[in-house]
Amino acid sequence: MTSWESSAIQLRANVWTRNSAEAFELRSNVLYSIKKRFDKEGIEIPYPYQNVVIKK
Repeated sequence: MTSWESSAIQLRANVWTRNSAEAFELRSNVLYSIKKRFDKEGIEIPYPYQNVVIKK
């Protein structure tokens, strides 16, 4: 774990590939697989939001 954020836990994984094209494809595949698994398990990806109330 690298850090706690307001609406997330930041994780880091390092891998090595032969070239940048393989790195891009690997990163895309890993992120897609994680998203599919999160959806299957009912895990929502959080995002920060803020309510703004304007009073006159």
